[in-house]
This record gives sequence, C-alpha cells and structure tokens, in this order.
Amino acid sequence: MDAHGVVVLLVGVLGVAATAASSAGASSPGELSPAGAGMGAALGMLPLRVAKRYDLDLQTCVDSFDVQRDQIIRTQDSKRMGAVNLAVKDVLTRDECLRLCCETDKCDVFVFEEKQSPGTCYMFHCGPPEDSRCKFTRHESYSTGILDTRRRILDQHEQDLSSLR
Repeated sequence: MDAHGVVVLLVGVLGVAATAASSAGASSPGELSPAGAGMGAALGMLPLRVAKRYDLDLQTCVDSFDVQRDQIIRTQDSKRMGAVNLAVKDVLTRDECLRLCCETDKCDVFVFEEKQSPGTCYMFHCGPPEDSRCKFTRHESYSTGILDTRRRILDQHEQDLSSLR
C-alpha cells in the first residue's frame, strides 16, 4: 500500500471514530478526542482535527519541516509558555508522524519517540518559529520536526528569481 492509500485508510478509520465520538458527545463531527474526552481534557490536549490543513498542501507541508534527531520538547516549560499539546498517536515511522502532523489542524511541531515500535508521535501547536512557545533539549531516541513555512517560501522565491537568468 502506498502513502496515499495509508492516508486514505487512516482518514477512513478516523472518520468512523469521529462519528462514534460525535454520538458520544464530541463537539463536532470533525473532531476526535485523542485519548477519550476525559483523558484528553485531563492531559490538556485539544481535540484532533482529522481534516487536512487548509493553509498548506500535504507535500508543501512535509517539505517545510526542519527535522532534528536526538531532540525532545521540554513539555512543561513549553506548555507554561503557551504551547498546546494537540494529540498523541502510535505510528510506525517518523515520516508517518510528520504526515499526521501535516494533516492535523494547527500542528506545527511533532516529536517522534523512536525507542520502540510502534513509536509515539506527539503533536503540538507552538506558533511561528520567530515567536515559538516551545523549548527543546537534546535527548537520544527522539526526533523533533518544526514547521517553517517562511524558509520554504523564501527558497521558492530564490528559485523563481534564479530561473530568470
């Protein structure tokens, strides 16, 4: 199964769960509680929006992440600064975590725990890199991805200008 098939399958499965969550009291059909309404609220997590991001297409989003190995978010410091934990999901690869972040409303930082299989994907909303509400530190077996659309847009402008030669 290719990556598109996995995404379609994931969205289909999550859509079924969304319908169940909706009938169980979720706030809207497009939202899921990451670990059940009570558990998600207790962890300070927002409902996971399954719908694809509207601000970036999937490939642009994927290409706009700066991924660093052996780095982890300082969760409590970041939350005190205003960062929001959006969801936690078990996934097989860092690339799957990155794509899930791109498909999750407001996700601009992910942390992938690589110690076990499946790994754990933590998704956060930290704000733009120039005003990030997240702090990081070194830690083996974790990777962190930070969305930086500015870099991607500036790279594209540079390529457009160079093509005029």
